[in-house]
Amino acid sequence: MVLSSLEGDILILLENMRTFSYELNENDRILNTQTEGFAHGFKDALDTVMVQYEKHLTHSNFEELAQEAVNILTNELEAIMFKRRFNRLGGLQFDRDIRTLMNYFTEKTQRTRDKFARLTRMSFLLKLNRLEDVLDYWDSEASVTWRMTSTEVKNVLMLRTDFSNNTVKSLKLE
Repeated sequence: MVLSSLEGDILILLENMRTFSYELNENDRILNTQTEGFAHGFKDALDTVMVQYEKHLTHSNFEELAQEAVNILTNELEAIMFKRRFNRLGGLQFDRDIRTLMNYFTEKTQRTRDKFARLTRMSFLLKLNRLEDVLDYWDSEASVTWRMTSTEVKNVLMLRTDFSNNTVKSLKLE
């Protein structure tokens, strides 16, 4: 019951991200730097919710609930991300948002960074300067360390509006 309530709270709080644009111009980037983008407001609202649970649960129960919150959040963020379009500035903003949320949960619970690993890799891809830069980081063993297949990497890269889908598809990542 507590978990389903928390999941509902997270989904409601994520509604703002569903409309947040990651196709930014320089003015948008400056404004987002000043306001800290989507993640700052989300983090503050989520903290209001999490504090209420923390007050009433034992430390170990809160730890377990916080871990589930991270699972729900990272799964939802990944699903939302694949419905968005990005340019490089938007990729930089998405990276800041992911790091802000990861740092928030790192303060609340243990074993957080590992759960954000895929999103961290995806945000890295979304902020590349040039498409060819991915080849500097990908090799035959990369799918293990990246926790992503070559197809998933290409799917993320195709979210960039300034990368040609045909060029992304032709990348030799195998």
